[in-house]
Amino acid sequence: MQDSKDRDSTSDQDRRSLEPVASYGHTFGLLAILCAVFAIGFALQYGPAASHAGAAQPAPGSQPIQRRIIPGFIESLLFDWGILYYVWSGVRSGGGSLLKLSGRHWSSVGDVLRDLAIAAPFWILWEATAFAAFAVLARLFATPTGPHDETFPVRGLFEIGVWIAVSLSAGFCEELIFRGYLQRQFSALTGRLWLGILLQGLVFGLIHPRGWRAVAVISILGVLYGILAAWRKNLRPGILSHNWSDLWEGWLKFTFHLNF
Repeated sequence: MQDSKDRDSTSDQDRRSLEPVASYGHTFGLLAILCAVFAIGFALQYGPAASHAGAAQPAPGSQPIQRRIIPGFIESLLFDWGILYYVWSGVRSGGGSLLKLSGRHWSSVGDVLRDLAIAAPFWILWEATAFAAFAVLARLFATPTGPHDETFPVRGLFEIGVWIAVSLSAGFCEELIFRGYLQRQFSALTGRLWLGILLQGLVFGLIHPRGWRAVAVISILGVLYGILAAWRKNLRPGILSHNWSDLWEGWLKFTFHLNF
């Protein structure tokens, strides 16, 4: 009898995962915003202005161009929270809440420890996948010459403090936006959870325009986050892992001289 109840509960959760959490018009509006962001980012990185900046690199031995790091971090914070507000407004208009996107909150210390025990090995899988994907693409395709990112590692207490804020915001906001909202909407629209996972991963990669190779790898990583969210039926382990991965990639791994 108990097994039957558990199966019914799981079946109900699976059905709910294919139900939209907002109107499709709201979702298409979000996709239009993200497309505009992608187009602007691509133009800034590869347009005439970027080419001119690349040609104006300082000569050897001269002072490097001052980094534009803090304004970039502030733009990232505004983007994440602005998009999350848009998502929340659409979900709220349908009678939902952010909790509906993220799954139930922690109710015990055991919940926290369980999610940490899942997030830690998942992050190792995440890092291994990123390393392997970049290595495979590097062997298959020549490395293009493009703008060099001198943002990382962050340096000094102020930059580190802002980067911590950016990392925590990205983990929270982006998991809610992509795995909590878009994955649900794409799954409902197509009637297939696996399509929802793939499509949100692709969009996740496209809003990180750091070259086509990075887009491909980040899309794969977005799919991994989507699989984790679908398996756990909540976003907590993904948020924890996402927070840590950003902290690691932009700061902590450099303190251990592991820049590979």
